[in-house]
Amino acid sequence: MSLTDESPMDFDALETTPEHIDEGPECPLGAVPWHQRPAPDQQYCSDDLNATSTSTGMASSPDRMNKRSMWSPSMLLPSMPSPPDTSCPSLVDVASAGVSEPTDDPWSLVEQFDTFGAAQQDIVASFDFPDESHLQVLELRLLRACMDIAKSLCIDQIIWSLEATSPFPDATSALWTFDHLPACIRPTRTQKTVPHHPIFDMLPWPSVRDKLILVFSQPLELRPIQCASPTALIDLAYDIEDSAEGVRVWGEDPYVAKNWEIGEKVFQNWWWAFDTTVIQQSNVLRKRRGAPVLGQGLVIGEVI
Repeated sequence: MSLTDESPMDFDALETTPEHIDEGPECPLGAVPWHQRPAPDQQYCSDDLNATSTSTGMASSPDRMNKRSMWSPSMLLPSMPSPPDTSCPSLVDVASAGVSEPTDDPWSLVEQFDTFGAAQQDIVASFDFPDESHLQVLELRLLRACMDIAKSLCIDQIIWSLEATSPFPDATSALWTFDHLPACIRPTRTQKTVPHHPIFDMLPWPSVRDKLILVFSQPLELRPIQCASPTALIDLAYDIEDSAEGVRVWGEDPYVAKNWEIGEKVFQNWWWAFDTTVIQQSNVLRKRRGAPVLGQGLVIGEVI
């Protein structure tokens, strides 16, 4: 038959015998050889060899079905293998190889993520972080030192108010004893007699506390220029907590005055309140960390 012949192909005229056809692998459904499988648009019953066309609704003989099945594209084309799974592994697989795949069960997901969290904790616990690798937050160290002293003096609840007054000059605190505290923290006679803000009570230098209390108790016109402002108390607090050249606390014991260092900004604005001993001890701490001594007029981070 010529390929250019327009007459339709007669499938009934084609004769196929088992001798001319090599039976391939058997079909798992019904054990039917591959050349006898029905076309995709037909329904096949494994009990007999009757096929019914779902497209035309007409019945066809088994021989006709077998002949047409030879020309089915699904039988002529080889089956392509499935592509490999290249998806990334889940977090649960990374955490533990023995964990099952995620399912729709919410409790199963919770158990898997608990396993993942436990694996992460084991990894973190295996690391060793030396103390010298810790970052020092100067403001937090200063705040902790001040709060420790304030709690020891029972003034931690009133220091945050600008209108607060220290309880030591009050007659009700005359019977208080502070013998359990270091000498540098105990209230002085000036603290017990002159009304003042409790912020001065937290400084670890008795002579500095007395000078600041006496100066701030004077009228504005009699104070030094740094204290002549109505916001002088706030300015002092800002200078003390300055992150570059404020007050720094070293060591773990805030009750030792030698652990406190004053910066250049505090020294420039409040130099008259510090004794020579305080300045010298601060210079020792500054030289130890490579900072210039006080009095050179260098304030790190200051905009000129």
